[in-house]
Amino acid sequence: MPTMDMLKLFFSYYGRIGRAKFLLAQLTNVLMQLMGIFLSVSLFPDRPVNTAFGVWLAVCGISSVALQVKRLHDLNLSGWWVARLGAHLHPPR
Repeated sequence: MPTMDMLKLFFSYYGRIGRAKFLLAQLTNVLMQLMGIFLSVSLFPDRPVNTAFGVWLAVCGISSVALQVKRLHDLNLSGWWVARLGAHLHPPR
């Protein structure tokens, strides 16, 4: 897969994505997050949470939302359902 197709897969909010490609992309995303955690802890054992790690997790989070939006488009649902469902995961204090 060319680089531009990979960027479009992980960071574009337009289009549709099938089940198999969605699961593979989400698995890749989770592995990238775990790699970021491992590198952060191993390189900075006294301070595992740093700015680079925060940026890395933000990039992985944005890509995860983009994948979920495209999966919802494949199910003929609006991508805004990601925001609606995500609001229930973080209840107000």
